[in-house]
Amino acid sequence: MFGKHVSKHVLTNDIMIYVIGGNVTLVIMLFNWLHVVEESSNVDNYLFLSEQLRLGKEHGSSEDILLVINTRKCFEYLTGPVDPHEILNNQLIVECKDLWW
Repeated sequence: MFGKHVSKHVLTNDIMIYVIGGNVTLVIMLFNWLHVVEESSNVDNYLFLSEQLRLGKEHGSSEDILLVINTRKCFEYLTGPVDPHEILNNQLIVECKDLWW
């Protein structure tokens, strides 16, 4: 159901940038990926860091741990349909790039 009706509206260049407001580990992974994209013409074989990440109260849960994700699988899913070059042209990235990396 999610893949059919929701993901096409959520997994977009404009929405992907909002990872910046979330978990620090995921933010760093996003910036590392975008930096590689900016520096290299071939990122098809980019390998995201693979670790188990616990997401909890900061994501609206009253539980200590809401869920555990694998960072590589998460980013492969999130970045699959997006164009990193368009994300690099996002105003937030353009204006603050010196702060990001």
